[in-house]
Amino acid sequence: MKFLIIGNGGREDAIAWKLLQSTKVERVHILPRSVRKNPKLTSHDIEIDKHDDILKLSLKESIDIVIIGPEIPLCAGLSDLLRKNKIKVFGPSKKAAQLEGSKAFAKKMMKEFSIPTASSIETNDYNEAITYVQDFNKWPIVIKADGLASGKGVLIAREMGEAQDFLQKVLEEDVFNSGKKVVIEEFLDGVEFSLLAFVNRSGIFPLKVVRDYKKAYDGDKGLNTGGMGIITSLADITDEDIEYGVEKIVKPIIKGLSEKGIEYEGVLYAGLMKTKTGIYTIEFNVRFGDPETEGLMPIIENDLADIFDKMVNHKPITIRYNLKSCIGVVVAKEGYPSIYSKGATLNIPNNLKYFNMGISENNKGELISNGGRVILAYEVADTIQEARKNIYAKLKTLENNKEFFFRKDIGKEK
Repeated sequence: MKFLIIGNGGREDAIAWKLLQSTKVERVHILPRSVRKNPKLTSHDIEIDKHDDILKLSLKESIDIVIIGPEIPLCAGLSDLLRKNKIKVFGPSKKAAQLEGSKAFAKKMMKEFSIPTASSIETNDYNEAITYVQDFNKWPIVIKADGLASGKGVLIAREMGEAQDFLQKVLEEDVFNSGKKVVIEEFLDGVEFSLLAFVNRSGIFPLKVVRDYKKAYDGDKGLNTGGMGIITSLADITDEDIEYGVEKIVKPIIKGLSEKGIEYEGVLYAGLMKTKTGIYTIEFNVRFGDPETEGLMPIIENDLADIFDKMVNHKPITIRYNLKSCIGVVVAKEGYPSIYSKGATLNIPNNLKYFNMGISENNKGELISNGGRVILAYEVADTIQEARKNIYAKLKTLENNKEFFFRKDIGKEK
């Protein structure tokens, strides 16, 4: 089989790494260019928004399955274009992608189909938003930019000044280019976890739950990021919690979309919060999580090519795991998630297992930073604590490099 992966971040690198292990794979194509080296891997200098060029490449290379990694091309309708041209795609349609593309749409769907979530309002008016926050008068309060913002369009405001500044940026200045609309919702206190599920016409197939560490710094301090680390074994999430998430959240949203004539195909990511009063939906994403994917790929035993083949042909799957635990720690460029420079050399220890998130090569063949999140280092062991000990021992050599930083509390027992 020939695969084309859209995107070249950590999520896509992990998918490529797993696919390249399959004897069923003839070739994996990836775009934009990846620094991963493999005889069966071909990189292309095509950007993810060049849909016509992606279509031409898919036809020219006789691609069997296209896997769309990032949310932006999904929300822009790339999967629709490819399917219209008889190319099999793993990824939802533009209509289905509204679940991530618009938080207001997602909230409307959750309310309509009785899916547990925080109470909220939506508005595109700055004065109305300020009045609501003042009248709500309960801190903290959560403010979300409606559209896509790479995981950075959410603020947990703890006082009025913070809320005012953020609302000004979103509603007046549109700093995230996410549309001048916000969703304002009550703050839920609890533990977060990510529940991903493969979805096709034959059913819903949940993956192992993962915890993503969203804040930039230790102790969950700093700004929201795209994710600074993951663990795959969660002591505080029970089998009953997972079953509730599948039965009361994932299945109802897929059924609700279907009732509106929107058939969901691909992977659905439910960001969930377990509180003292129950489990609530924080968000939906319409693609593999990043960095969740980098934690799942090393523990899935299946041939990934076989999974994707069955998914796009609407056949059921059974996901098998190697009974190990995985921890992932993101090494990021100093300044991320705000302003950061590119081009810093990163000397990666030889014994470090990692996925490429935002790195490229200079003319000397050295690895240099090309994004905010640079690599995700990972380790697999019998327990999270064993994996944690191993990963931080290997990362120690990077601690003195002031160009980069990483959280030192991923997987730490509380």
